[in-house]
Amino acid sequence: MKMGIKAAVTVATVCIVSGGILMGAGAAAGGRQQWESGQFFTHVNQNGERVADWESLEALPDLGGIYDGEKEEKGIETLNGDFTHTLAYKRFPEKLKTSIGIHILEIREGGEDEIVLEGFNCDRIQCYIKDDTLYIKDVGKQKKYHRVNDRQLILTVPEDVYWEKVEMDADLGGVDAERLQAEKVELEANMGWIQVGELTAGKLEMEADMGSVEVEEGQVGSLDASASMGSVIFSGTVGDEIEANADMGNIQMYLEHNEEDFNYKIHADMGNIDLGGTSYSGMGKEKEIRNGASRTMELESSMGNIEICFQ
Repeated sequence: MKMGIKAAVTVATVCIVSGGILMGAGAAAGGRQQWESGQFFTHVNQNGERVADWESLEALPDLGGIYDGEKEEKGIETLNGDFTHTLAYKRFPEKLKTSIGIHILEIREGGEDEIVLEGFNCDRIQCYIKDDTLYIKDVGKQKKYHRVNDRQLILTVPEDVYWEKVEMDADLGGVDAERLQAEKVELEANMGWIQVGELTAGKLEMEADMGSVEVEEGQVGSLDASASMGSVIFSGTVGDEIEANADMGNIQMYLEHNEEDFNYKIHADMGNIDLGGTSYSGMGKEKEIRNGASRTMELESSMGNIEICFQ
């Protein structure tokens, strides 16, 4: 978590009863209704593909401010306005790292053996390959914006790309990926949102500081989910272990498993944990359940909510 976001969380903790920070985070992420429903302004097109709904995004009210992005990489072109940027490479990069501040990034898989980034109304974006990593960075200081949703980026990569590692960070903007395959995936939403359609990973980390992270169809080896004051939603299967920690946020999992497929360690301070319809809440409530299963689940809620639903 970035230092500025840590400070914001601290202040918000003191003012939690007002709920103001949560409302602001929801607005920055694209609207309270869509944030709660997990739809995030996407729709299914005539080819059955889930894509960003730019018309809905443009209909949102103005939200203004000034944003300080990442430090610029020296010697790398900075992209502005409308552009099409094609990256040449000798071998395809093994890692993907995105830092999105005041833009909306859509990631698509295409048929061509190339990497293309398209931009619309963009303000200082860098896209480059270094140390076997593909970077997309929202760079520069004093970036003025009226809405985070009117600056669009579309990244197209070859079909069936399998990354060694994927790191995605959304400060105020958002990331919408139709499919990701990687050994390790890290998704962090500070005050923005991240949504992935299909995800396959050996290890998945989902972190929502004051934003929202959702995986619609996941197949992962292990899952680590944390929600400081934001929202985490995961649907799919987990092969090994799950760790979930809700400070003051909300975590929901819809698992294609039976409840008996896991052993459990449950700890609820002032929060609530709902496991297959059974609620565990109260001051220092602890419970350990052994089903003789090969999978494990550790759930901890300080002042937040965790809900685990099974098929």
